[in-house]
Amino acid sequence: MTIRNCGQIEILNSIKKSTGHKTLNEFLINLSENLIKRSALFLQNVQSYPAYAYSEKSFHTILTPAIDSITKNYLIEFPIRRIAKGKRNQPKKDGHGWADYWIGHNNIEIFLELKHGWVATNSKSNSTRQQIQKNLWDVMNTQLDHLEHDAKEYQSQMKKSQTFFRVGMMILPFYQWSTTKEKIITNKLHFQDIYNNISKDLSPKPNWAGLFWMHSNFQEDLLSEENGRYCNRPGFMILLNVKEISKPIS
Repeated sequence: MTIRNCGQIEILNSIKKSTGHKTLNEFLINLSENLIKRSALFLQNVQSYPAYAYSEKSFHTILTPAIDSITKNYLIEFPIRRIAKGKRNQPKKDGHGWADYWIGHNNIEIFLELKHGWVATNSKSNSTRQQIQKNLWDVMNTQLDHLEHDAKEYQSQMKKSQTFFRVGMMILPFYQWSTTKEKIITNKLHFQDIYNNISKDLSPKPNWAGLFWMHSNFQEDLLSEENGRYCNRPGFMILLNVKEISKPIS
């Protein structure tokens, strides 16, 4: 889909149907539109500094207002217990930690965990990058397992009737390098190809993916020159691991 004067979004969605999946899908579409709008607004105001490109903390600059445009029911750094692991992956003791976001929207509640990586789209040697992405994905999914356990306790204690989802979100900004300025600006990505290349090493596979490609008006702002080479940061990809949290047995 095209968002006027902001850019384009492409989405792959294989989230399983459940009680609240329609509401969740609508939320994710609205969130996607808001993310690219916020990215564009930030570039208009700041220039040469895409908020999605640098770190997980920087990404909150666009993610938080994107959520706020949909619902006012959210909390950053939601308090949650972390299950520390002892030897041989056995439980050692309970610890205290935080889910990155809790979000309440209509008839669903979402526990969201973030991770931030990067993709060098025209690099000939991607083994290091792919290992980093796999490690991030593995860490995120371990955190999601812990989060699910605590969300069930919260669900039971609060006697909640809403559908709960745990969502892991990995943000992957695109980097392109070239010695030729003209070549790098016209080197557009093919969503399916780059998604297949990234997801082949991930387990479980993402069940939602979005590509966010910024409008051509921003291409000069997204381009920088470093040591005789040009670096372009034309957009980003988001990979999600979405799972409904089943209600605890009462």
